[in-house]
Amino acid sequence: MPRMVGCTLPPMRKAVWWLCGAMTRQLDQVGSCFGEEGAVTKTRLYLLVSGLVIIAIGLSYGAPRPALETSFGIAIDDAALHIFRAIMGLYCGLGILLLLGARFDIYVKPALVLEAVFFTSVGVGRVTSFLLDANIPSVAVGAVAVEIVLSVVTLAVLFMQPRRTHPGS
Repeated sequence: MPRMVGCTLPPMRKAVWWLCGAMTRQLDQVGSCFGEEGAVTKTRLYLLVSGLVIIAIGLSYGAPRPALETSFGIAIDDAALHIFRAIMGLYCGLGILLLLGARFDIYVKPALVLEAVFFTSVGVGRVTSFLLDANIPSVAVGAVAVEIVLSVVTLAVLFMQPRRTHPGS
């Protein structure tokens, strides 16, 4: 657990802090205590990195047909290519919202909620595929592990956000 001089955290925040592990320890350099200002800065950095990574993954779905066929090991017809490009747009749109959350306060919580829903949904979809399909590619096992971890981390970051106290929020 990082050194927190003069800072007391509620038990839930201590548990979440510990769960986030190495990432939060690295981000701890932003502030000496897990205060509101440091949490916003850490959250914005998390959204920035997440947004850029998701956009990069999305752009990979828009690769030329031969590259997609090599990557996925399947023949891709025009209809499938159209689906891959739609997935590219979905990922890039999500990434843009995450980048907006990294830049503007008003988008921070919606971006975190969407990211949590996204990672949880994709992970649940993969687990459903594992249960229904006999063939489980090893890359899918690694992907679902990453999606579950990112879902938990995103939920932790979301729950660490300061509560608004003014009316109408």
